[in-house]
Amino acid sequence: QNSAVQVSFLKVWKDEELMVVIFIGNNTLTTFTNVVTLFTPPSNLDVSYACDPVPDIRQNRLTLAQLSPHAMALQLVKMRFREHGASMNLLGRVSYTTDSGDTNALDVNISLTLADFLRPLVIETQGFGSMWPTYHNERKFAITPSAVSTPTEFVNRCRSRLNIHPVEIIGAECIAAGTLVNGETCLVHGKILSSSSTLSFILRTSSKSFTDDLQRLCQATFKQERTPEMNSCGNDVKKK
Repeated sequence: QNSAVQVSFLKVWKDEELMVVIFIGNNTLTTFTNVVTLFTPPSNLDVSYACDPVPDIRQNRLTLAQLSPHAMALQLVKMRFREHGASMNLLGRVSYTTDSGDTNALDVNISLTLADFLRPLVIETQGFGSMWPTYHNERKFAITPSAVSTPTEFVNRCRSRLNIHPVEIIGAECIAAGTLVNGETCLVHGKILSSSSTLSFILRTSSKSFTDDLQRLCQATFKQERTPEMNSCGNDVKKK
């Protein structure tokens, strides 16, 4: 944000789509004219818009004739998952003209991940077992050191970070299930190897690209972040 304009957003996970609600606020005592939001959405998503007040919408360009002092414009970006893609950032630029005739702009970069398009698949252990052999896109890998050390921590992170359903904890093993908003299914098996701070995974999904994306998400979600080493003065120590 700058002193004149404030841009904020929130994500809303719907059953069949992701909605990003963007708020554009005029913080001044003057009216802005020609308020334009130009979005660059990810190429693998289908995007539509709903706004209040209603702008002139031409593809990904949204134009408001004016934005009154201390007024707020709401722009709802609806995104449906069409295919897997390497990057899913929603980029945008908000430009506006002040009462003195100057045109200013503010860039927007909203990070999207696969988890934004995953939904819990609520099934029982028996259903998980019957589905397991029907999905052949399998990936086995391990994460060391893991950010979780107990099965409870694992399923909590599945629920809160991956947005998938924890099916059951069986000793040191955990199983979970999810579905993409386009209907693709994923099955996750995790095992805590506490002696080596390792978390082993077996993933099964309905497509190779889904398996690739899910592995990257799991690695980012469960990998333990390193704490920078500190010297006696409390400064970071850089290793060459």
